[in-house]
Order: sequence, then C-alpha cells, then structure tokens
Amino acid sequence: MKTLRKFRITSIVMAGFAACGLMLSALHGQQTSLAAPVTGTWMQTITLEGQPSFQGLVTFNVDGTVTDTTQSDVMPPDLASPGHGVWMNLNPGTVRFRTVKLLSLAGTAGVPAGTAVTTGTLTLHDSNDFQTTGVTVFYSTSGQPTLTVPFTTVGKRVTLVD
Repeated sequence: MKTLRKFRITSIVMAGFAACGLMLSALHGQQTSLAAPVTGTWMQTITLEGQPSFQGLVTFNVDGTVTDTTQSDVMPPDLASPGHGVWMNLNPGTVRFRTVKLLSLAGTAGVPAGTAVTTGTLTLHDSNDFQTTGVTVFYSTSGQPTLTVPFTTVGKRVTLVD
C-alpha cells in the first residue's frame, strides 16, 4: 500500500514537471520566433527631457536578455556599469524592456551610489529603425527613489553595410 502511494505521488510530481517543461519549452519557442525583428545590436540617440542628446548601444538577445551602454555612463557625478536586463514582445513590432545599471561616485574608486532602473517600450518602424519612450528611476544605496527622468530614443540597427 505504501509503495503504491509513493508511486502515485511520484507519478503526479513527474507529470507536473513534464507539463511545466513543455509549457516553458513552448513559451521559449514563442519568444524566439517573435524575437527576430528586434534581436541584434542597435545604435541609439537618447534624449532626456531638457538635456542634450547622447549616443548609446543596445543589444537584444534572442533569449530575452538585453545589455546597453551609453556615453552618459562615464559622465560625473555618477559612473554607471553597462545596463543588464530583460525584454519581451508585447505584440509584433512592440517590445517592453527593463535594464539595471550599478552606479558609483566619480573620483572615489568605485564607492557605490545606487542604481538606475530603466523601463521602456520600443516600437519598430521597420527592420532597421525604432523609437522608444520610457523612464529611468535612480535609486539611492538604501533603495529609495531619488530621481525619475523620462526619455525618448531613436535607434538604427548596426549592420555590416552602412
């Protein structure tokens, strides 16, 4: 009786793992099939409200991860790490993303200054051009929001041919 009960519990657990695996596999396949339009590296021009524009690079990977770096990452008073984050398709041609950068005080040998969390929505105009709108929220080392900055960008895909 105990052996039969253990077998049933084990069977139910294994069936649950199999169902989860199939579901995750289907979702991963869906993400990669929808991912093709945005995956790759893009040069972008970033505009913060009331500030001069600057350049950045962003790479969307087929696995749903994203990395970025900008000219402002090396401008005092804070220095920033490259941004690391995630993205997902909202619908064909529209992507939602979120990145996190680690901040340190310039001239202090890396004393932590908090984080910058960027969230935005990207809209593809065609296979080589996009526009985004979003917001970057700066957080202190204690996790308190200190500044919120809206932004827009326009991007051009990096290709082998200009």
